[in-house]
Amino acid sequence: MSTKHRYDAIVVGAGHNGMVCAYYLARARRRVLVVDAADAVGGAARPVGFGDLTVPFAAHLDYGFSRRVADDMELARHGLAWASNDIAGTAFGENGARLEWSLARDDTPSPLPARDAGRWPAFRQRMARFASVIEDIAGRVPPCLRGDGADARAWLAIAWRLRRLGAEDMREFLRIGAINIFDVLEETFDDRLLKGALATEAVLGHGLAPRSPNSVLTFLMRMASGGAAALPRGGMTALGEALRSACAARGVEFRLGTAVKRIVIENDRAAGVELDDGEIVSSSDVVSSADARTTGLDLIGAAHLDTGLVRRLCNVRGNGCTARVDLLLDDVGGLERDLLVRRLLYAGDMDTLERAFNDSKYGNVSSEPLVELVFPTVIDPAQKTGRHHLATALVQYVPRTADDAGERALDAARGVIGRMLPGLFERVVDTRTVTPADVENATGIHGGHWHHAEIALDQFFMLRPVPSLARYAMPVAGTWLCGAAMHPGGGISGLPGRNAAAQVIASGGRP
Repeated sequence: MSTKHRYDAIVVGAGHNGMVCAYYLARARRRVLVVDAADAVGGAARPVGFGDLTVPFAAHLDYGFSRRVADDMELARHGLAWASNDIAGTAFGENGARLEWSLARDDTPSPLPARDAGRWPAFRQRMARFASVIEDIAGRVPPCLRGDGADARAWLAIAWRLRRLGAEDMREFLRIGAINIFDVLEETFDDRLLKGALATEAVLGHGLAPRSPNSVLTFLMRMASGGAAALPRGGMTALGEALRSACAARGVEFRLGTAVKRIVIENDRAAGVELDDGEIVSSSDVVSSADARTTGLDLIGAAHLDTGLVRRLCNVRGNGCTARVDLLLDDVGGLERDLLVRRLLYAGDMDTLERAFNDSKYGNVSSEPLVELVFPTVIDPAQKTGRHHLATALVQYVPRTADDAGERALDAARGVIGRMLPGLFERVVDTRTVTPADVENATGIHGGHWHHAEIALDQFFMLRPVPSLARYAMPVAGTWLCGAAMHPGGGISGLPGRNAAAQVIASGGRP
């Protein structure tokens, strides 16, 4: 049946990018509806119960939500505050070695040999300058290669931004931009633990190792988002609630617990969506925050796309390799309190990360994975709503297709965490594991990847996720993409949603 309601735009998915897109559309006086199959907003950060606590389904920390988006949406006014806006790291190595560092600060990592300590300021300053170029690109809608007018001006602005680095830095940026972080760190520093810690910042959340091509790009993207790992007061679910509040204040409507069965196409353009109960909701613009493959093949349908695009969508690389392990603790007494407010990583060195990656290349869960461990209820006591504490670990190199991935990830994490914090597992009363396959099944993200599509030079900027979709528009008129598969990629930045909304508004497509 057809509903009486008609909207200027329908956004599929109430994750952070979907809500950011909905906000900007509503601010431009569009009447907007957001539809999501889940009963709560937030996407991978939506709330779920775990013991006597409420935890995000899969999201871990905020690695760089756009401050511009936060200001535009006035998220502080809608309840967003930060328990910590820079959770500094402690890396553990062999024989009890430790290193403290933060990419977001000028402070020299400690302890370091004098030679490396002397090299750190120049290294960080140069990488920050390179990252500023990536930051500038991240906020732009990719211009057309053969465009003129505004597109030509955009390319000139990008070229001028590169030229402003100066001749020497521009040459260095172009030299290292496509290579691996292993070579860059190896030629700069001697300390093995420092190199291992910095390499983790490049590969965390990606199907990469330090020697993988494109790992310099992912390192610069990490720095471009500020380099900090932050935690909202109330946890990652609080970000979703603030986004929803901001959207509601602009008149955005939500229908939760309702799945979109398909995007309705009439006369070769969007006409609305069909919900899982058969209801048709009308709109001339439908914006999907699902990944590009799901949007194109499942919601629009391959029959409406040319065979070349269907083939390219099927070949977008986006298989997740990072699991989340939650530990419910009866107490944290007796543990080093200063460590519990930091990001704890067992980095070892770059060769340790390479060996961990090798298992995943062949579809196996790494026996010695990269692990990042945080204690949200210690960093933010407001999250301790019951008698238990929460420890959350990201366990990397857990392929989506691995057998018994959850159990094997937990066992592997137990061994690594036991070396960082002996005795921690004696306090564990319950565990919860979310693998990439779980993310795919629960959210519909094809491959269960954080970023919907791996970040690499051939899936970046004007090539993301495939060249013909880089400007957020599907080839069927009135259908759009605003999810993490789009430039500048995933994590939780909100920029794909903002950029997509700008394109929808510029198209003038309004009933």
